[in-house]
Amino acid sequence: TPSTMEDEMFIFQAKYKSSFYSHETALFLHDLTDRNPLTYSISAPSGYHSSSLNQSGHMIFYVQRSLFDLGVVLMKSPHGNEIRTTNLERTVCDILRSKNQIDVQYVNNALKRYVVRKEKNINLLYNYAKAFRIQKFVRQYIEVLL
Repeated sequence: TPSTMEDEMFIFQAKYKSSFYSHETALFLHDLTDRNPLTYSISAPSGYHSSSLNQSGHMIFYVQRSLFDLGVVLMKSPHGNEIRTTNLERTVCDILRSKNQIDVQYVNNALKRYVVRKEKNINLLYNYAKAFRIQKFVRQYIEVLL
């Protein structure tokens, strides 16, 4: 109806069921940034190619299928519908893995917010970092902030 707001995040994910929200969009969903993303950051499994997804105007990250579901959780969109996104620790690993594609101030601010969160799980973060082969890199960043 005209009086309701359309949940773009939910609709997008319903169309692309093999994807989930990650990187800057996950930072926004977990309140690790003040910036509202202009476009969504989406992760899809390697080998998944959809011309309409590629033409959607969103940032697409392809992830190895063996690591694809690592740290993926269900949470509520800003409009209250369930969507798939990465948990806090996977989100931190994703932004550090892709730091050359993301504004450095964005990354630093998100990491500072992460380390002061009560629900952070440093052991899980290091386990994910090991799986993505960035453990040494993540340790350097986190130990400076702790």
